[in-house]
Amino acid sequence: MRGNLPTEAQWEFACRAGSDKRMFFGEPSELLQQFIVRASPYGAKPVATMQPNVFGLFDIYSNVWEWCSDNFEPNYDALPSAVDTPRLDPTGPAYGKAHVIRGGSYRTPQQLLGSACRCLPSTVDLSHDNVGFRVVITGEFSKVVNYYPLVE
Repeated sequence: MRGNLPTEAQWEFACRAGSDKRMFFGEPSELLQQFIVRASPYGAKPVATMQPNVFGLFDIYSNVWEWCSDNFEPNYDALPSAVDTPRLDPTGPAYGKAHVIRGGSYRTPQQLLGSACRCLPSTVDLSHDNVGFRVVITGEFSKVVNYYPLVE
């Protein structure tokens, strides 16, 4: 088993949870308040404060931005090197100023949140109270379940 930062493609697949809409539950509505974390006087909230998506993942649309393994390049699709990139689970450019962050944070305006929400961190050498990470575990899933039973 191995843990890594997700690629942008993996992150978005997990965020969308089988949907092709802006939000995995459909268009923003009153349901949005069940899934997004808004600013609190103390910053980010503990994980799993809000409802999970249908894959069981919490805090996809806010709380903290999440680092991805891909480097940030705003026009990556237009680069000549992108022609050779696989369309299924692309890994992004081999170079860049920083890694992409996805999902938004408790500070992100609600109208910008969505499955495609992505950004370049404002600084790459400082920690922030609104940036974190999620780990993708690859390998034999039955071993993961034995060590980390699903939360009900």
